[in-house]
Amino acid sequence: MEVTLRGAVFRVNQARMTFGLQLVYGPEVAGPIPEQHYDTIIEAFNGYRAGVKALVRGTGNYDHQSRLSRLESVEQISILDPLDVPAQLDDFRGMRAGWLDGEGLAPSQAGLDWLADRFDRCYPNDVPLPYLYPTPEGGVQAEWSLGSREVSLNVNLSTHKAEWVWVDVLTDAEAEKTLNLDDVADWNWFAAELRRMAEVIQ
Repeated sequence: MEVTLRGAVFRVNQARMTFGLQLVYGPEVAGPIPEQHYDTIIEAFNGYRAGVKALVRGTGNYDHQSRLSRLESVEQISILDPLDVPAQLDDFRGMRAGWLDGEGLAPSQAGLDWLADRFDRCYPNDVPLPYLYPTPEGGVQAEWSLGSREVSLNVNLSTHKAEWVWVDVLTDAEAEKTLNLDDVADWNWFAAELRRMAEVIQ
């Protein structure tokens, strides 16, 4: 079965040409090291202590309980940007209710799946990636610092709506807008806004 995995390369066996991948949220899996991807896997392994993560595409074997047991083949591997959105969202999957000093709702797995898919499908590659934070209400807040402007997108994982806000810390100018993240036009709008702000500081 085809798989797309995000994780850290924590082990390399050069004699057997295999490696171990610790999924961002999930078990450890082992796989073969194709010769053409050797350098990338070693780079990921050397960056393990620094938190370097990789994106792996290939085929996987599953056990009788439908759990991924190992990688059968690796077709592609690349080093992830530290702000890769799906990897950041995976960090939230182990959260439980009460994570914030006994309060705070945990983001739903379905909601995280939806948001990761929307960023993957709708967020342009030429726009700066955000830092992500869980919110006490069980949502996700994305934040960008672009010059003097602080931008946030507070996402409701249940309604798929988001509150877009930016504030200029030098002039106190600000603006806000409610977005529907199931609407590609709204993604295009806020991506264009981010692109414009990023161009100003270049």
